[in-house]
Amino acid sequence: MQPMARAILESFRFTNRSIPLAVDDLDRSQLVHRLRSGDGPSILWHLGHMMHYRIVATNRLGVERQSPYDVTFNENGASDGSDYPSLESMLTQWGEIHAALEAALEGATDASLLDHYMLPNGTKSARTLLGAMTFYTWHEASHMGGITVIRVEVGAPSIAERAFGPSPKK
Repeated sequence: MQPMARAILESFRFTNRSIPLAVDDLDRSQLVHRLRSGDGPSILWHLGHMMHYRIVATNRLGVERQSPYDVTFNENGASDGSDYPSLESMLTQWGEIHAALEAALEGATDASLLDHYMLPNGTKSARTLLGAMTFYTWHEASHMGGITVIRVEVGAPSIAERAFGPSPKK
């Protein structure tokens, strides 16, 4: 694997390893708890939104796949979660999407990442594929932060506390 693709993949892998820490100890009510007095996103919304953008990233890398998450977790705003898939279903699909993203990055070259990708209307984007992948990894990090905020609000430890233990008291 070429160096730029490896660096991008490591960022996606970090999120992939963090997802179980973000969700596997929560019940459905915690997973659909919404910020901003019930108008904001929930943990399941963040997860579905990240899956949609992982599919978008895979598509940018040349592996075409329709996103089943576009309407619910991208076009529409967050909802009460009553129509969201189960966590188990989402985690199974997360694994499949991650595997497809890994395979797509295997085929990426430094030269292809520095090229400008094609937009759906057939014109070349002003952004490079590397720029797009950098955005997608940053986008995931932002949503992982949102998940941590919700975890703390519902009384669960942050993702970092689950991974490394509580911070020493000052």
